Amino acid sequence: MSHDCKLILLLLCGLLFSGCCWANSLHWAAMEQDTQGVEDALQEGVPVNERECDGLTPLWIAASTGNETIVRMLLEAGAQVDARSGAYRQITPLIVAAAKGYTGTVRILLEAGADVNAQSSSGETALMEAAIEGHFGIARLLLQAGANVNLQNRENKTAATLAKENGWFAIARLIMMVGERRASLSYERSRRAGRP
Repeated sequence: MSHDCKLILLLLCGLLFSGCCWANSLHWAAMEQDTQGVEDALQEGVPVNERECDGLTPLWIAASTGNETIVRMLLEAGAQVDARSGAYRQITPLIVAAAKGYTGTVRILLEAGADVNAQSSSGETALMEAAIEGHFGIARLLLQAGANVNLQNRENKTAATLAKENGWFAIARLIMMVGERRASLSYERSRRAGRP
């Protein structure tokens, strides 16, 4: 199920059956992108890392909407930056933000210490999702943050392979260039240290 479908189902669940999926008011406020609602919930002491019925935290929900203000508020309140979705492929907030193309949110999560190489249950990383969706700027940002270009998903595909398969050749070239540069630097360092 795609990210968009999952979020639509969560929204419909909340609209049709008030509170059926939401663990607390913070989840609802994050989904609605209600900054004041988030602030009120945090001031009331609503648990920032509580999960709703599908295992999503308020930070995961905020990252999936790209609301940078709410993402910052939740991180400042102690949200776990790498809290994975429960039943839904074990995706981190960074992976969902990269897939959706939210550059600012990706930057905030990286600055907060998000694991740039975290993999979902199917092996996808934030870099792979950016490559699949054609988000060049996010791919560059993730590479600058140290994204591993050699990681493979469960289908043994790298981010460069996924970019090519989806017609994003500039992203594939960028990933391959960074990989070659890193390999060259690594070789130089080992050569200087006297190792072959």
